Amino acid sequence: MTAGASYFTYYHKKVEAVFHGTGDIFSSAFTGLMVRGASIEDSVKIAADFTAECIRVTQESTSSNWYGVDFEKAIPMLIDRTRKL
Repeated sequence: MTAGASYFTYYHKKVEAVFHGTGDIFSSAFTGLMVRGASIEDSVKIAADFTAECIRVTQESTSSNWYGVDFEKAIPMLIDRTRKL
C-alpha cells in the first residue's frame, strides 16, 4: 500500500447457497455506479447490497432457478439506492 492510502471493508452475512452469475451482478452494478460518479465506497456498498438482495429474493421465490438469480425483482431496490447519491 502506498503512503497515505486507505481501505475499507464491507460485509454481508454468508448465504449457504450457490447461485451462478452473482459476480456478474456485482461487477455490473459496481461499474455502472462508478460510471455515474459514485465513490468507490458507495459503489461497493450498493453493488454488494444489490447482489445480496438478488440472492434473497431468489431464495424466497418458489419458481427460482438453480442457474441464476432473479435480479429483475431486485432492480427497484437498486434504483432507490442510486437516487440517494
